[in-house]
Amino acid sequence: MGIFDKIVEDTITAESGHAAVLEFPHIESEPPPSVIWQDENGALRYDQKYAVTDEHQLVILSASHDDERAYRVRAINTQLGKEENSPYIRLGVYGDDTKEVPPEIIIKPRDRKIIKGQDYTNLFCIANARPLHELETLWFKDGIMIDLAGITFDLNDQWNRTLSLISANLTHTGKYTCQARLRTGGFATVTASAMVTVYEKPVFLSNLKAETFGEFGSNTVLECNVQGIPLPSITWYKDARKIASVGAEAANNDNDVYDGEGRYRVEVDRSLVINNLRMEDMGIYQCIANNDAGESSIYTWLKIKTSPPVMTTAPANLTVLDGKDAAIACRAVGAPTPNVTWYFNG
Repeated sequence: MGIFDKIVEDTITAESGHAAVLEFPHIESEPPPSVIWQDENGALRYDQKYAVTDEHQLVILSASHDDERAYRVRAINTQLGKEENSPYIRLGVYGDDTKEVPPEIIIKPRDRKIIKGQDYTNLFCIANARPLHELETLWFKDGIMIDLAGITFDLNDQWNRTLSLISANLTHTGKYTCQARLRTGGFATVTASAMVTVYEKPVFLSNLKAETFGEFGSNTVLECNVQGIPLPSITWYKDARKIASVGAEAANNDNDVYDGEGRYRVEVDRSLVINNLRMEDMGIYQCIANNDAGESSIYTWLKIKTSPPVMTTAPANLTVLDGKDAAIACRAVGAPTPNVTWYFNG
């Protein structure tokens, strides 16, 4: 943990009734520090007036002349037990403390892309108005009240500023809207929205066998049946040497590929077809699937079935007229195809 980059006191101003946003001074720390905002008298009380964002900004809502004082951050590296205090940031407020202020969303929810199964994801919506105690914040998903949206969630504070999506699944994908209004009316309701997209790591719908046997000279198909959000790209390898890609990586020009002298091809369904199996096709075949959520892979060891030569038509004794042709048959089967060698009198 280092020290705060800023070493001199700073001053900011805000109009009475509006929000004052105090930026978190930069400090190097690994892991990121725990942050506590305080004023000249110590830690700030838990109050509707104060809100802290995911970037550790302090938002002082409905600022008044009573808020004119100095504020600073205490950063704690929980691994080291080390603390650092930032220089003070002095707040000045101008204007009328009795004037009503219409609702305004100061910190809006941001679009998020999250991974299926993620423990929790926070959406922030910090609104301001005067009178502050009449301010109400409501959340909606796809236009439906969050309580009726059929998702697992939590509202982390009594003012509904932080919506936590819990144990993300595909039902959490959608448009989230926060709505801020005064219960007493008098001003227009304000809203802000963000899109949440849940990504799913590649999942194989069927697995390859540890060993796959193919007949010598025949065709064989290796399946790579995968799903995920977004749709994964796949790459086939033989003995760690790239064969072909389908999807996002397919556009990459890669000259160092092995296509089995044109006998290998990847179909639209992402399966690998090998034509006219040869002994050199034996090896480990791997299908690797990638998307923005992660990577998965399956593999099989392809073995070519072999058999010793079997004589299907053996030579037979033959008598022919002198000067005529003689045809002596010799047919054998096996995998690989047997070589045939003729001998005459040894």
